Amino acid sequence: MDMDISAVSQSHRGNQKAFGYLVRGNDFTFFYSGDANSIKAQILDMLLLKELDVLYQDVSTIDFEGNPHLSLNQLVELIPMNLRHKVVCMHLDNKFSREEVEKLGFSISKSIFKE
Repeated sequence: MDMDISAVSQSHRGNQKAFGYLVRGNDFTFFYSGDANSIKAQILDMLLLKELDVLYQDVSTIDFEGNPHLSLNQLVELIPMNLRHKVVCMHLDNKFSREEVEKLGFSISKSIFKE
């Protein structure tokens, strides 16, 4: 299988460098946001144009100016309901509710570790 991996600079906090990764395979494309407080226009456009199969996005329940992570409220505003099944929320804070996120149409990454 051919695969192309591209690093994408991300906004996190202040001037801290952060990167996400766009992974393209023969028949599957996904984006892993890394530690990010936004979704780049290029990546959002790919999702909207159905060129992206899955978007793994760093998400927080907390919504404040300067947040190093994208808030769930911002994610709801950015992603139309018909595409939310393609978004997997990750890097979650301890107040995250799986039920709330799934009710909004998103998924939550699952840990491979026992809790």
